[in-house]
Amino acid sequence: MYKIWLKGLTVLAMKYRILFFLFLIIFLGGLKVSWQRAHAPQKNAFAIPVTLENPLSTKFETSPFPYYKIFSADKSRITGYIFQTSDLTTNIKGYGGPVKMVISIDTAGRIKNIDITENNETPDYTGDLNVFTRQFLLKSHQNPLILGKDIDGITGATVSSEAITRTIKESLERFSKEILNTKSPSGNSPPQPFPWAPIIITFLLFLTAIVGIVWVDMRLRWLALICGFIYLGLITHTMLSLVQVSNVSLLNIPDFLKNPLWALTLIPAFIATLIIGRIYCGSLCPFAFPQEVMAKLFLRKKPPAKTISPGADSAARLLKYLFLFIILGLSIIFNNASAANMEPFVTLFSGHGEKLTWGFLFLLFILAIFHYRFWCKYLCPVGALTGLTARISLFKIQTMPPCSCCGICAGTCPVEAIGHDKEKHPVIDQAECILCGKCIQACPEKKLKLSCARYPMGPENIKPAQTQNNKRSSDALFLVLTASAAIFLAAIINDNILKNIQSSNKIKTSSADVETPSRSEAIKKQFESKGLPLHEGKYWKVSDEKS
Repeated sequence: MYKIWLKGLTVLAMKYRILFFLFLIIFLGGLKVSWQRAHAPQKNAFAIPVTLENPLSTKFETSPFPYYKIFSADKSRITGYIFQTSDLTTNIKGYGGPVKMVISIDTAGRIKNIDITENNETPDYTGDLNVFTRQFLLKSHQNPLILGKDIDGITGATVSSEAITRTIKESLERFSKEILNTKSPSGNSPPQPFPWAPIIITFLLFLTAIVGIVWVDMRLRWLALICGFIYLGLITHTMLSLVQVSNVSLLNIPDFLKNPLWALTLIPAFIATLIIGRIYCGSLCPFAFPQEVMAKLFLRKKPPAKTISPGADSAARLLKYLFLFIILGLSIIFNNASAANMEPFVTLFSGHGEKLTWGFLFLLFILAIFHYRFWCKYLCPVGALTGLTARISLFKIQTMPPCSCCGICAGTCPVEAIGHDKEKHPVIDQAECILCGKCIQACPEKKLKLSCARYPMGPENIKPAQTQNNKRSSDALFLVLTASAAIFLAAIINDNILKNIQSSNKIKTSSADVETPSRSEAIKKQFESKGLPLHEGKYWKVSDEKS
């Protein structure tokens, strides 16, 4: 039964065409749903956050845009206004698209409360955005509201910080002009320069990686890996991520001038994959560098002995496709890419994360000691997507006949992407090949080369090259460790989804919210614990969490 189960999973793992079409169905379905959501008729009224002052007596207005007037308890005078930023500004996008907020102001135009109602930013980079928005309280359209001047940005999340700042600033200016009949100071924001630097640097990174594999020069490949680690990982914190793919399906595309690397990692990576294969995964991914360093330190020059069966290995490789489909589907269902915020390199390069994500990262580095690039081979959804794309790439590493079928290339491949066909000729599984070039270097007959000739693609005709004795105990241990990592990953995804649901529940559906004595006492304790003067408490955003 054990062997039959593994054999069945192995056969399923080889059906890359089915997996590719399944991805297209989910992705294109997400585009259709997102387009329908974007063009669906919107309700005039919007929900009021539960964190606003209570009790509220409001009147909803629809012209020139939807907003609420807030009245005093006796309804004799207007005390403030509530508006939704998405009704006033629509062209400002953060890393994951527009950041929608509900803002409360007094009659002088000063901000009394800000609630973020919808965003697709990456929490591990931005942290709690409500903490960032507190510095806007008591400010008005008369303030510059410029990042780095009177507003402090979030370290490592400049794009998100600037998008929120511009959204608040432009919304305030328009509301003050059209409702309060006041003018804003002119000449606040300098023009945005064209991002030549990231364009040139990214181009050079891809060029170095491509030349390295074409010339089979491992020095260039390592140069690209190190530079990608430093620039994409440590400096800019921007790398190819499933969050980007999910946001494309949700039609959340950031402004190129504000966030050029979002497009400069996504588009060139897949264009290069269609032409030459998984060049990004093999030579540019920032998370690949520390994993390969682990291999250099602990695995020495040779890959680890094959102590697991081909069936167990193929079954485990299915997981990354499973996570690709699940995460992309959840992002579409919830209309939020937060479910895709599960990749360990975000925690590594942002330095932010919960105990669960740090524990998962630590586990991956431990597993990388025993299995070369464990995350890439078995769990990475981006690797699954680039693998599906690489199957139809123009150029591939292939065997040029005649070949003596010595098997040296299969034993050299660190990701075990080389098997053999019925005639014992080596065949490379393009979905798993990371273009490291080690097989080309190792071939004594120089029969392996990067070519656009049409030879057997596999893996339909591939039989795994591992023929040594395999113990069931080794398979069981490997599958247990892999399942543990998968459970870690599933828990992180579930945690992100729950946070998204809890965040959406902060908005109530009615405009009346009676403040209870217990809630008032909780608010008082919050202000006392944070050292805030109670007489200014009505201007500050508070939550329903008890201290």
